[in-house]
Parts: sequence; structure tokens; C-alpha cells
Amino acid sequence: MPEILITEKPPGSKLFRVKLRLEGGRIARLRVEGDFFIHPEEALEAIEAVFLGGPATKRAVGEMLDSAVQSHPAQWFGITPDDLKAAIEKGIQEAGHGE
Repeated sequence: MPEILITEKPPGSKLFRVKLRLEGGRIARLRVEGDFFIHPEEALEAIEAVFLGGPATKRAVGEMLDSAVQSHPAQWFGITPDDLKAAIEKGIQEAGHGE
């Protein structure tokens, strides 16, 4: 499946992009980029890695993100975990998954 690119700028947040590739109903690639900061910087890579191989469903996205945020505490500047969750869910929905 081709890569899905979601560009978002939620109210009060900064511009960011989610690059997402799904294979067989699972998240094969996830990359988050944009005008935001997460400190420590390593937390973003760790959070992205939590999603790899996970189910491409809204419920699973919420559970994986909650787990990632708890496992990798960080300060978020410019976006929130909820902003990220909504963008990933939008990408999954655009790909025809996400029940």
C-alpha cells in the first residue's frame, strides 16, 4: 500500500505531518514531522516505534499511544498526544481501515 500523508494544524497547535503505511491491516511505517518539539527528542522515535506492527484500528491507536506516552514521558510543545492520535486515525480511515 502506498504511503499516506496527513497534514494537520489543529486550533492552537502547530503544523505537523504524519506519514503512514499500512500492510495487511497493520501499521508498517509511521513518521511524525513538523513545527513542534518533544523533549526529550528520543521520545518521539520511541513513540513512533510503539506503533510498528500494531493493528490499524482507532481503538488500537488510542491504546498504543496511551502506552507510548506512559512508557516514554515527554513534554510536548506545539502539538498534543490527542492531535497525533487524531491524525493517525485520519490516515487509517483514509486507507479504508480503522473500525
